[in-house]
Amino acid sequence: MQFDGNIRVYLQQILFDTIMDFMNRWIWLLGSALILASCQQQKSDINSATEQDSSAVVIQDTTENGRNESEQTTISTEQRESTVMSKDTNVIEKPIEFDDTIIVRKSLRHHEPVKGIYVSGPIAGHSRFKELLDMVETTELNAMVIDVKNDNGNVTYNMNHKLVNEFGANIRYIRGINAFLENLHSKNIYTIARVVAFRDPLLAKKKPEWCVHRKDGSIYYDRSGLAWVNPYNRDVWKYLVSIGKRAAADGFDEIQFDYIRFSTEVKDDEVNYGFGADTMSKQQVITEFVKYSASEFKKCGIEFSADVFGTVINNDVDTRLVGQNYAKMGRYLSTISPMIYPSHYGPNVFQIPIPNNEPYRAVFGAMNLSRKVLDCLDTKPNVRAWLQDFSAPWVKGARAYTPADVRAQIDAIYDAGYSEWILWNASVKYRKDALIMNGDSIPMYKKYKKNYNAVTSDSIHTEKASHDSANVESRIDTTKNE
Repeated sequence: MQFDGNIRVYLQQILFDTIMDFMNRWIWLLGSALILASCQQQKSDINSATEQDSSAVVIQDTTENGRNESEQTTISTEQRESTVMSKDTNVIEKPIEFDDTIIVRKSLRHHEPVKGIYVSGPIAGHSRFKELLDMVETTELNAMVIDVKNDNGNVTYNMNHKLVNEFGANIRYIRGINAFLENLHSKNIYTIARVVAFRDPLLAKKKPEWCVHRKDGSIYYDRSGLAWVNPYNRDVWKYLVSIGKRAAADGFDEIQFDYIRFSTEVKDDEVNYGFGADTMSKQQVITEFVKYSASEFKKCGIEFSADVFGTVINNDVDTRLVGQNYAKMGRYLSTISPMIYPSHYGPNVFQIPIPNNEPYRAVFGAMNLSRKVLDCLDTKPNVRAWLQDFSAPWVKGARAYTPADVRAQIDAIYDAGYSEWILWNASVKYRKDALIMNGDSIPMYKKYKKNYNAVTSDSIHTEKASHDSANVESRIDTTKNE
């Protein structure tokens, strides 16, 4: 545990948070009880009618011990669409059913095109979060992607979810999640819950039958010593979607799945996926998972997005390796987020010797390629790219990144005809000078005439870059469809 400042102040903060969390929980329970009583009365009225509402939505109980059977309950269209405006006119309250309980979900009614940053669980619960909040409030930023289920399989707050609690997956980084999100909503900040999907070492211990196994029956671990859950196992699908639904019920505006893929290190001949893997390819099962997830979230009116490798946009080799088919996944997503970090493209991609060193050209090329690939779809998803706000010292010849390099990527997004983007830095330390302050028209580094041109590769400092795409092994020229 890290103590920030005087220990007495820290303990007082914990006590205050605990009291507020207790009060919020009682208020929430009272409100839920009143709404549930009202809904039960409406259900009784519906059941007594000669004909049930044909547009009732069926929601499955997907958390009961991972079983295939489901208990079905219904919410009428009238209930589902009953929306109450809160005191903040841009926040709506809407009932959502989770585990046979009606919960009032608070989310933003409208939001501007997303300009966001990634926030880890520990930082979201740390005093340094105030600095990030100030940065969002005073610049063009308007959104945060916050870890809910992280790379280790842990949930970052005290989530009221049966299996999460059974697995002991809760780590209470964020205290009082409802109040936390309401505070962000009061500032019109769009909140996106990042849920890491198939990389989950926690389940290797708690639910080993859900993991990828070698042919000798042992659990498969990657070179980092981490286990992966099996994308062919439908119980895993239900678990992930149920976490997304619960996060939405707790107030997140959107659910974003990351690591929707197979490990890049595993060889097909050394593992046994089972569950029909002999008749369904990696691409097919990943696409089916996206289709299933999108359908489940749509029933509840939940926005859903997914992260994908930037290199799979037009590269059959990487597509077959990880199972991500860009166009087929895009068919079911309302938003697709390619991770088009310039450092993750190999030499001469987009005719650029070192893509890391020419971020504008790399991002502009990737976004144009994305448009070309998605043109085959009748209904196209929104494309919201992840951009690089970190240096990549592991890339030969790469130079350190400056605010000018980050801004070049943002400009490339706009020049390619898109309007949304998210910055990634695993350490959650962003180059604020790349951003435009409220009321200004140019980024801060230009306004204050800061010179970043003198930076050379000798000054590269090490930064974490462990987003999902950081471990891509095959850096193949994506201008070729091999």
